[in-house]
Amino acid sequence: MIVLFGTSDDPILDTVSSALTRRNACHRLIDQRCPVPALATGNGRLSTTTLDGQRISGVVLRPAAVMDVAVAQAWDVEGCDTQALAQFTSEFLARCEFEPWLVVNRLSVQASNLSKPWQLDRIRSFFDVPATLLSTDPQRVAAFARHHGRTIVKSVSAVRSIVREVANDSDFTNVTHCPTLFQERIEGADVRVHVVGEETFATKMTSTADDYRYDSTTAREPLPLSGDVSARCVALSKSLGLVLSGIDFRVTPDGRWVCFEVNPSPAFTYFEPWPEAPIADALATFLVNSMGD
Repeated sequence: MIVLFGTSDDPILDTVSSALTRRNACHRLIDQRCPVPALATGNGRLSTTTLDGQRISGVVLRPAAVMDVAVAQAWDVEGCDTQALAQFTSEFLARCEFEPWLVVNRLSVQASNLSKPWQLDRIRSFFDVPATLLSTDPQRVAAFARHHGRTIVKSVSAVRSIVREVANDSDFTNVTHCPTLFQERIEGADVRVHVVGEETFATKMTSTADDYRYDSTTAREPLPLSGDVSARCVALSKSLGLVLSGIDFRVTPDGRWVCFEVNPSPAFTYFEPWPEAPIADALATFLVNSMGD
């Protein structure tokens, strides 16, 4: 059996579930918003032991934060429902770390995205990366901005931020209060490459914004990949221990692939706005094939 873990309104889990259904694959969703009826023991306690006899082969992890679920469900954040979900979620995620399941992806390997500078150091073995500065020193930041001409600021961690360009003559005094990540602005086309096992799926975005995710006019189209770029994407994903990944690039006018980061839990439905949903299908096939291992 394949387990999808998260909430029933997650479009990623929904599209993977549909792809598994088309393959007549045994799977179930553990919905964090209402797990108690399906996963309670005889005494009513919420427990992962109720899954023990179900021969789990694979898991797709899309866990929501427990407090977010509690607020959305209007639960008392210190009440029994919230505490039970917190305990169950922790227990299930811990089991995903040591059980012989194919997990997409274990939280331990997703941790590479918690530090952009650390991840960039891993990426540079496979692709060019932008010049980067993490600093709390306004003078260093100002010198970096002047040197590179055009500079962007972004989140240093996995917390989503809006990538934006900063003027070279900006007042950088506030960086003294928080380590802030700056990068040279790379000119070129935005490309997201999703890796599923050994397969790659590239999408080119056309947008005038610094961050195409916040541009409602962004156009998306599939992009053929060369064998070399595809192989390097697969190798990078594997080096980080990922079954599924979303790798962000800008491809410069002279054909250089500059990599920004690797997303270990990509919301890939945004990047496949086509009826055939190739990424979801590839992931479902990968999971089904693992059932016989």
